[in-house]
Amino acid sequence: MCSHTFDAIRIIDEIPYFGKVWISGSGATDLLNWLKLRADRYAQEFAYHDLEEKRFHIGNSVALFLMEEDSNPRRRTLKTGVGGYYEAYRISHGKLNPLDDCITVFGDIIGRNRDRTVILKQLLYHCYRNDHLYVFSLLQEAIVSSGVTTKIPFSSCRVFDVPLLHPGKTPSPWTIHRIASEMLSAKNVRTVIRKEVNGHKLNKRFARNMAGPQLIKLSISGEHLAVELDSIGFDYLVSRFPSTISDAILV
Repeated sequence: MCSHTFDAIRIIDEIPYFGKVWISGSGATDLLNWLKLRADRYAQEFAYHDLEEKRFHIGNSVALFLMEEDSNPRRRTLKTGVGGYYEAYRISHGKLNPLDDCITVFGDIIGRNRDRTVILKQLLYHCYRNDHLYVFSLLQEAIVSSGVTTKIPFSSCRVFDVPLLHPGKTPSPWTIHRIASEMLSAKNVRTVIRKEVNGHKLNKRFARNMAGPQLIKLSISGEHLAVELDSIGFDYLVSRFPSTISDAILV
């Protein structure tokens, strides 16, 4: 019920692909540098993006950059990360509209490509219910291989319930089973997959809001979340990695 005015870093700049950007906060300079490192490459690689595709790609990419940094054991920013979750919004017709119904998968490829095996480092899902935010998260890593169903007990998962900022009518809470059932048909899918190329760990990021390649398939089996590797999706995602380190962005 009070407000404070204080000095903060505020940056306004214009860069390829991202256009005019407004960034504020103590990490503004670092975030702008991350965007600039990708700006020219994105402008060429995604030249076919119309305005709507560009908005979707940017909104998801920035959130993934920040989540990767928080989960990186060699963090270059805060020592222990922010310990939170990142939301993305767009302004449309004078209103803030959140990116809703979104699943995010982090996976590390292990062994050879033909082994089709990944370490599922993190699985996140968020959805809104009357502006009430639910975030589903794994509490431990899991190994997922082609042809094998990996069952993760719901006791190894957690739902974070984020209430409204201002007091208001709070809906009755959804159970973890209800949140998981919503996750099975998530509208938005984000994937971060990591692979070693010539001794360097490279990351590739993918975001889609329509049918397309996916790393894993999910189902519910009693008190477990059942995870299967999607072989066709895995092969496609792996094929997108550069064959030489000189073609990669190393941040």
